[in-house]
Amino acid sequence: MEEIIQWLMKIEHLADDIYSQAAIYFKSDRDLTQFLEHAAKDEAMHYHVMASAAQHYQTRPFPPLSIAVDTETRDRIEGIFKKISEQLANRSLSKEILLDYITTAEFSEWNDIFMYVVSNLKEQADEFKYVLGKIQSHKRYIEAFLEGSEQGQESLRRLLDIPAVWTENILIVDDEEIVSELFKALLQREGIIDIAANGQEALQKIKLKYYKLIISDVDMPIMGGVSFYRSAVEIFPTLKDRFLFITGNPSQENLDFFQQNSLKFLSKPAPITAIRNEALRLLLT
Repeated sequence: MEEIIQWLMKIEHLADDIYSQAAIYFKSDRDLTQFLEHAAKDEAMHYHVMASAAQHYQTRPFPPLSIAVDTETRDRIEGIFKKISEQLANRSLSKEILLDYITTAEFSEWNDIFMYVVSNLKEQADEFKYVLGKIQSHKRYIEAFLEGSEQGQESLRRLLDIPAVWTENILIVDDEEIVSELFKALLQREGIIDIAANGQEALQKIKLKYYKLIISDVDMPIMGGVSFYRSAVEIFPTLKDRFLFITGNPSQENLDFFQQNSLKFLSKPAPITAIRNEALRLLLT
Protein backbone atom coordinates (compact mmCIF):
# COMPACT_ATOMS: atom_id res chain seq x y z
CA MET A 1 0.00 0.00 0.00
CA GLU A 2 2.82 2.43 0.85
CA GLU A 3 4.30 2.13 -2.64
CA ILE A 4 0.91 2.72 -4.29
CA ILE A 5 0.19 5.75 -2.10
CA GLN A 6 3.58 7.27 -2.91
CA TRP A 7 2.98 6.71 -6.63
CA LEU A 8 -0.48 8.29 -6.44
CA MET A 9 0.99 11.30 -4.65
CA LYS A 10 3.51 11.64 -7.47
CA ILE A 11 0.82 11.46 -10.16
CA GLU A 12 -1.57 13.85 -8.40
CA HIS A 13 1.24 16.39 -7.92
CA LEU A 14 2.32 15.94 -11.55
CA ALA A 15 -1.24 16.41 -12.84
CA ASP A 16 -1.72 19.53 -10.70
CA ASP A 17 1.50 21.02 -12.07
CA ILE A 18 0.81 20.11 -15.72
CA TYR A 19 -2.81 21.32 -15.65
CA SER A 20 -1.68 24.61 -14.07
CA GLN A 21 0.98 25.08 -16.77
CA ALA A 22 -1.54 24.28 -19.50
CA ALA A 23 -3.99 26.83 -18.05
CA ILE A 24 -1.35 29.53 -18.53
CA TYR A 25 -0.46 28.25 -22.01
CA PHE A 26 -4.12 28.39 -23.14
CA LYS A 27 -4.96 31.61 -21.26
CA SER A 28 -6.62 33.08 -24.35
CA ASP A 29 -9.26 30.32 -24.20
CA ARG A 30 -11.32 31.33 -21.18
CA ASP A 31 -13.43 28.16 -20.91
CA LEU A 32 -10.44 25.83 -21.27
CA THR A 33 -8.43 27.87 -18.76
CA GLN A 34 -11.21 27.66 -16.16
CA PHE A 35 -11.52 23.91 -16.77
CA LEU A 36 -7.78 23.37 -16.33
CA GLU A 37 -7.61 25.51 -13.20
CA HIS A 38 -10.54 23.58 -11.71
CA ALA A 39 -8.92 20.23 -12.61
CA ALA A 40 -5.61 21.38 -11.09
CA LYS A 41 -7.34 22.27 -7.80
CA ASP A 42 -8.96 18.84 -7.75
CA GLU A 43 -5.60 17.15 -8.25
CA ALA A 44 -4.08 19.24 -5.45
CA MET A 45 -6.89 18.06 -3.18
CA HIS A 46 -6.29 14.45 -4.24
CA TYR A 47 -2.59 14.86 -3.44
CA HIS A 48 -3.43 15.99 0.09
CA VAL A 49 -5.82 13.04 0.50
CA MET A 50 -2.98 10.65 -0.35
CA ALA A 51 -0.62 12.57 1.95
CA SER A 52 -3.18 12.06 4.74
CA ALA A 53 -3.34 8.37 3.82
CA ALA A 54 0.45 8.10 4.10
CA GLN A 55 0.33 9.79 7.50
CA HIS A 56 -2.56 7.56 8.58
CA TYR A 57 -0.49 4.45 7.95
CA GLN A 58 2.60 5.69 9.77
CA THR A 59 1.17 4.23 12.98
CA ARG A 60 -0.86 1.37 11.48
CA PRO A 61 -0.03 -1.72 9.48
CA PHE A 62 -0.70 -1.54 5.76
CA PRO A 63 -3.59 -3.79 4.69
CA PRO A 64 -2.90 -6.66 2.27
CA LEU A 65 -3.45 -5.63 -1.34
CA SER A 66 -4.76 -7.50 -4.36
CA ILE A 67 -3.02 -5.44 -7.03
CA ALA A 68 0.33 -3.81 -7.66
CA VAL A 69 1.12 -0.95 -10.02
CA ASP A 70 3.72 -2.48 -12.32
CA THR A 71 6.36 -0.59 -14.32
CA GLU A 72 4.44 -0.82 -17.59
CA THR A 73 1.34 0.77 -16.04
CA ARG A 74 3.39 3.47 -14.30
CA ASP A 75 5.30 4.36 -17.45
CA ARG A 76 2.16 4.50 -19.59
CA ILE A 77 0.30 6.89 -17.27
CA GLU A 78 3.30 9.03 -16.35
CA GLY A 79 4.22 9.14 -20.04
CA ILE A 80 1.01 11.01 -20.84
CA PHE A 81 2.02 13.91 -18.61
CA LYS A 82 5.57 13.80 -19.93
CA LYS A 83 4.23 14.28 -23.47
CA ILE A 84 2.08 17.23 -22.37
CA SER A 85 5.07 18.80 -20.63
CA GLU A 86 7.31 18.37 -23.67
CA GLN A 87 4.74 19.86 -26.03
CA LEU A 88 4.09 22.77 -23.68
CA ALA A 89 7.83 23.45 -23.63
CA ASN A 90 8.22 23.47 -27.42
CA ARG A 91 4.85 25.22 -27.85
CA SER A 92 3.43 22.55 -30.14
CA LEU A 93 0.45 21.54 -27.96
CA SER A 94 -3.01 22.02 -29.47
CA LYS A 95 -6.30 22.05 -27.56
CA GLU A 96 -7.42 18.87 -29.33
CA ILE A 97 -4.24 16.96 -28.43
CA LEU A 98 -4.36 18.22 -24.83
CA LEU A 99 -7.94 17.03 -24.37
CA ASP A 100 -6.99 13.70 -25.93
CA TYR A 101 -4.18 13.31 -23.37
CA ILE A 102 -6.40 14.36 -20.45
CA THR A 103 -9.13 11.92 -21.51
CA THR A 104 -6.66 9.05 -21.77
CA ALA A 105 -5.12 9.84 -18.37
CA GLU A 106 -8.29 10.54 -16.39
CA PHE A 107 -10.09 7.43 -17.67
CA SER A 108 -7.10 5.13 -17.12
CA GLU A 109 -6.43 2.92 -14.08
CA TRP A 110 -5.09 5.99 -12.23
CA ASN A 111 -8.42 7.06 -10.71
CA ASP A 112 -9.59 3.45 -10.24
CA ILE A 113 -6.52 2.81 -8.08
CA PHE A 114 -7.09 6.06 -6.17
CA MET A 115 -10.64 4.96 -5.36
CA TYR A 116 -9.38 1.50 -4.35
CA VAL A 117 -6.98 3.03 -1.81
CA VAL A 118 -9.63 5.36 -0.41
CA SER A 119 -12.12 2.49 -0.15
CA ASN A 120 -9.61 0.66 2.06
CA LEU A 121 -9.41 3.74 4.28
CA LYS A 122 -13.02 4.91 4.55
CA GLU A 123 -13.92 2.38 7.26
CA GLN A 124 -10.88 3.33 9.32
CA ALA A 125 -11.13 7.11 9.44
CA ASP A 126 -14.06 9.50 8.95
CA GLU A 127 -11.97 11.98 6.94
CA PHE A 128 -11.84 9.58 3.99
CA LYS A 129 -15.57 8.88 3.77
CA TYR A 130 -16.40 11.92 1.65
CA VAL A 131 -13.51 11.47 -0.79
CA LEU A 132 -15.11 8.81 -3.01
CA GLY A 133 -17.87 11.27 -3.86
CA LYS A 134 -15.23 13.93 -4.58
CA ILE A 135 -13.36 11.75 -7.08
CA GLN A 136 -16.63 10.80 -8.76
CA SER A 137 -17.51 14.50 -9.04
CA HIS A 138 -14.05 15.16 -10.49
CA LYS A 139 -14.58 12.59 -13.25
CA ARG A 140 -18.11 13.83 -13.94
CA TYR A 141 -16.81 17.41 -14.22
CA ILE A 142 -14.17 16.36 -16.75
CA GLU A 143 -16.67 14.29 -18.71
CA ALA A 144 -19.17 17.18 -18.77
CA PHE A 145 -16.52 19.59 -20.10
CA LEU A 146 -15.43 17.11 -22.78
CA GLU A 147 -19.04 16.57 -23.86
CA GLY A 148 -19.53 20.34 -24.14
CA SER A 149 -16.39 20.88 -26.22
CA GLU A 150 -16.20 19.97 -29.91
CA GLN A 151 -12.63 18.69 -29.58
CA GLY A 152 -13.41 17.01 -26.25
CA GLN A 153 -16.42 15.18 -27.66
CA GLU A 154 -14.18 13.54 -30.25
CA SER A 155 -11.63 12.50 -27.60
CA LEU A 156 -14.32 11.04 -25.35
CA ARG A 157 -15.96 9.27 -28.27
CA ARG A 158 -12.70 7.64 -29.31
CA LEU A 159 -12.15 6.37 -25.76
CA LEU A 160 -15.64 5.33 -24.68
CA ASP A 161 -17.15 4.22 -27.99
CA ILE A 162 -14.40 1.76 -28.91
CA PRO A 163 -16.22 -1.57 -29.10
CA ALA A 164 -15.05 -4.15 -26.59
CA VAL A 165 -12.63 -6.67 -28.01
CA TRP A 166 -14.57 -9.51 -26.42
CA THR A 167 -18.23 -10.23 -25.90
CA GLU A 168 -17.60 -13.19 -23.63
CA ASN A 169 -18.82 -13.27 -20.04
CA ILE A 170 -16.38 -12.83 -17.16
CA LEU A 171 -17.05 -13.77 -13.54
CA ILE A 172 -15.12 -12.21 -10.66
CA VAL A 173 -15.39 -14.07 -7.34
CA ASP A 174 -14.10 -12.30 -4.23
CA ASP A 175 -15.54 -11.61 -0.78
CA GLU A 176 -14.09 -8.08 -0.75
CA GLU A 177 -16.34 -5.77 -2.76
CA ILE A 178 -13.64 -3.16 -3.33
CA VAL A 179 -11.38 -5.81 -4.86
CA SER A 180 -14.13 -7.09 -7.16
CA GLU A 181 -15.00 -3.57 -8.26
CA LEU A 182 -11.35 -2.78 -8.97
CA PHE A 183 -10.94 -5.92 -11.11
CA LYS A 184 -14.17 -5.02 -12.88
CA ALA A 185 -12.81 -1.55 -13.65
CA LEU A 186 -9.52 -3.00 -14.92
CA LEU A 187 -11.23 -5.51 -17.21
CA GLN A 188 -14.37 -3.64 -18.23
CA ARG A 189 -13.32 -3.47 -21.90
CA GLU A 190 -12.68 -7.20 -22.12
CA GLY A 191 -16.22 -8.51 -21.75
CA ILE A 192 -19.47 -8.52 -19.78
CA ILE A 193 -18.57 -8.79 -16.11
CA ASP A 194 -20.53 -10.32 -13.23
CA ILE A 195 -19.49 -10.43 -9.57
CA ALA A 196 -19.99 -13.05 -6.86
CA ALA A 197 -19.05 -12.67 -3.18
CA ASN A 198 -18.11 -16.32 -2.62
CA GLY A 199 -17.98 -19.73 -4.28
CA GLN A 200 -21.54 -20.64 -3.39
CA GLU A 201 -22.91 -17.49 -5.01
CA ALA A 202 -20.65 -18.08 -8.01
CA LEU A 203 -22.00 -21.63 -8.44
CA GLN A 204 -25.50 -20.23 -8.87
CA LYS A 205 -24.26 -17.85 -11.54
CA ILE A 206 -22.47 -20.49 -13.62
CA LYS A 207 -25.70 -22.50 -13.75
CA LEU A 208 -27.34 -19.59 -15.54
CA LYS A 209 -24.55 -18.42 -17.84
CA TYR A 210 -21.36 -19.66 -19.48
CA TYR A 211 -18.23 -17.76 -18.44
CA LYS A 212 -15.18 -17.73 -20.67
CA LEU A 213 -13.09 -16.42 -17.77
CA ILE A 214 -13.52 -16.88 -14.01
CA ILE A 215 -11.20 -14.88 -11.74
CA SER A 216 -11.46 -16.22 -8.22
CA ASP A 217 -9.97 -15.52 -4.83
CA VAL A 218 -8.93 -18.62 -2.85
CA ASP A 219 -9.81 -17.77 0.75
CA MET A 220 -13.47 -16.77 1.08
CA PRO A 221 -16.22 -17.42 3.66
CA ILE A 222 -19.06 -19.90 2.96
CA MET A 223 -17.21 -21.48 0.02
CA GLY A 224 -13.59 -20.85 -0.94
CA GLY A 225 -12.07 -20.81 -4.40
CA VAL A 226 -10.77 -24.39 -4.43
CA SER A 227 -14.10 -25.86 -3.34
CA PHE A 228 -15.85 -23.66 -5.90
CA TYR A 229 -13.54 -24.91 -8.65
CA ARG A 230 -14.15 -28.57 -7.77
CA SER A 231 -17.92 -28.12 -7.67
CA ALA A 232 -17.97 -26.05 -10.86
CA VAL A 233 -15.91 -28.56 -12.83
CA GLU A 234 -18.02 -31.44 -11.56
CA ILE A 235 -21.13 -29.73 -12.94
CA PHE A 236 -19.51 -28.25 -16.07
CA PRO A 237 -16.24 -30.03 -17.00
CA THR A 238 -15.50 -27.50 -19.76
CA LEU A 239 -14.86 -24.84 -17.09
CA LYS A 240 -11.69 -26.57 -15.89
CA ASP A 241 -9.48 -24.35 -18.10
CA ARG A 242 -11.42 -21.13 -17.55
CA PHE A 243 -10.07 -20.22 -14.09
CA LEU A 244 -7.51 -17.65 -13.00
CA PHE A 245 -6.88 -17.67 -9.26
CA ILE A 246 -5.71 -14.65 -7.26
CA THR A 247 -4.39 -15.60 -3.85
CA GLY A 248 -2.80 -13.91 -0.88
CA ASN A 249 -2.06 -17.35 0.58
CA PRO A 250 0.08 -19.36 -1.85
CA SER A 251 0.40 -22.24 0.62
CA GLN A 252 2.04 -25.46 -0.47
CA GLU A 253 -1.34 -27.15 -0.46
CA ASN A 254 -2.73 -24.52 -2.82
CA LEU A 255 0.38 -24.60 -5.02
CA ASP A 256 0.11 -28.39 -5.31
CA PHE A 257 -3.56 -28.09 -6.24
CA PHE A 258 -2.84 -25.49 -8.94
CA GLN A 259 -0.01 -27.60 -10.37
CA GLN A 260 -1.99 -30.85 -10.35
CA ASN A 261 -4.85 -29.18 -12.23
CA SER A 262 -2.66 -27.02 -14.53
CA LEU A 263 -4.28 -23.87 -13.16
CA LYS A 264 -2.86 -20.39 -13.53
CA PHE A 265 -2.64 -18.22 -10.41
CA LEU A 266 -1.28 -14.83 -9.44
CA SER A 267 -0.10 -13.93 -5.95
CA LYS A 268 -1.41 -10.80 -4.26
CA PRO A 269 -0.53 -8.07 -4.91
CA ALA A 270 -0.81 -9.00 -8.59
CA PRO A 271 0.62 -6.57 -11.17
CA ILE A 272 -2.08 -4.88 -13.22
CA THR A 273 -0.39 -5.83 -16.50
CA ALA A 274 -0.16 -9.49 -15.42
CA ILE A 275 -3.89 -9.54 -14.54
CA ARG A 276 -4.77 -8.17 -17.97
CA ASN A 277 -2.36 -10.44 -19.83
CA GLU A 278 -3.57 -13.61 -18.13
CA ALA A 279 -7.20 -12.59 -18.62
CA LEU A 280 -6.63 -12.06 -22.33
CA ARG A 281 -4.73 -15.34 -22.63
CA LEU A 282 -7.69 -17.27 -21.25
CA LEU A 283 -10.18 -15.31 -23.35
CA LEU A 284 -8.16 -16.13 -26.47
CA THR A 285 -8.06 -19.89 -25.88
